[in-house]
Amino acid sequence: MSELQVFDFHVHGGDVRRVSEIREYMKSEGLEGMVLLSMPLSGFPDGPPEPVNLNLTVLESKRQLNSGTDKSPEVYAFGSLDNSDLLKGRRRDWDPVAQVAAMAEAGFDGLKLWEGKPELAAALGLMPDDRRLVDACREAGKQGIPVLFHIGDPPEFWSNESGKRSLSELEVPGFKALINSSARLCQAAPDTTFVFPHLLFLGGNLVEAAAFLNNSPNAMFDLAPGNYFYEPLSRNPEQAAEFFKSFRNRILFGSDAFFFPLDFKAFSGESLPGNLKRCRRLLDFLSSSETVDNPYPLVPEDRKTVQGLKLPESTLTPILQNNARRILPAIPRVVTT
Repeated sequence: MSELQVFDFHVHGGDVRRVSEIREYMKSEGLEGMVLLSMPLSGFPDGPPEPVNLNLTVLESKRQLNSGTDKSPEVYAFGSLDNSDLLKGRRRDWDPVAQVAAMAEAGFDGLKLWEGKPELAAALGLMPDDRRLVDACREAGKQGIPVLFHIGDPPEFWSNESGKRSLSELEVPGFKALINSSARLCQAAPDTTFVFPHLLFLGGNLVEAAAFLNNSPNAMFDLAPGNYFYEPLSRNPEQAAEFFKSFRNRILFGSDAFFFPLDFKAFSGESLPGNLKRCRRLLDFLSSSETVDNPYPLVPEDRKTVQGLKLPESTLTPILQNNARRILPAIPRVVTT
């Protein structure tokens, strides 16, 4: 197989001090481009009250990475909403449409929503197809920017067997309710391109994953693994290979690398070597038959390693780069703030 070009569609930013590490990350992996994601902080349990999101640091990181003599391959940035008004009970005052328009004007290339995370959805009183989120996503479509929307968590989190990660004792939306709400959102904003990361947490149910994509023509999945899907995909490699082949134009590569501040209390940052390992593990799993380590903490001891899928180049080429190029502007928007 020839050397494949890779565009990383799912990298978390948030610390301008780590710009040089991001450059090294891109150089080490030979990346052709990257999407750098913000993260909303308001409403997440134990999250700090300020800042409300990581927009400013992500936008500045994009500006630095795309400028100067030491510029990197093209870096795009997705911004997050300020949802703090919802926590104050002023739900009528919340205007995400205006926020999306302002983000596009500031130089963001997409919208990053985390309001489908179960705990955050509960804290904010939102479901994915809430009218205000529908309006915000329609505005994103008008602005020509895609929406990356985290929905749910691994299905086993809703059971007691997931230990400290269990959602079973919390008043949060159910897994199926979140999936169905996301399908309604796609229908309500048909001119918007949606990307649901982590295979929409349907890596263990590819029949349902295929049905979702077939019923939502404006939806795509990204492969930021969240670490959960290595085992279910490797359990039936023939089915997985057929799924990727069938939907090779609807899936995007994403490493889920974490370039948060290493001392960040809300989310733990990952070291540069750790992020490189995350990216290389996923690439090896997709493109080779090598045995890779399975980092998901809930798997039994006999599944701590899994065998790669060795997908053919005809399947991998659109997933690793072409699909990202198709839904993003030819060049990143100019940062104006």
